Amino acid sequence: MNAEELVSRLEQMTASLLQGLDEASYERLSEFVDERGIIVDELSRIAMEDSERLALQSRIRNVLQCDEVISSRMKEYMEEAARERQKLAVQKTTVGAYENFGNGDNSVFFDRKK
Repeated sequence: MNAEELVSRLEQMTASLLQGLDEASYERLSEFVDERGIIVDELSRIAMEDSERLALQSRIRNVLQCDEVISSRMKEYMEEAARERQKLAVQKTTVGAYENFGNGDNSVFFDRKK
């Protein structure tokens, strides 16, 4: 692929992701980042003349402007994961406390007459 095709692919991927960003799964975002990394690596290996580089520069800037929106969605997933991890830690502590309560010979039970 030449630089023009790679930038077009990058624009297409970004537009597609932005269209469904609210419903995009974590896996979809991860795939996007991976594929975008490959394209950027390929672009960096292509030798371009200054005129070609200047022609593509504004298009690449437009793609980069979308990063803030995409990054915010990724941060939402990170925050959600942190909340879930915290819930699991609390749950593990609670379950552990119940499992350890009453295990052993020094537990005492009282029956009450009604």
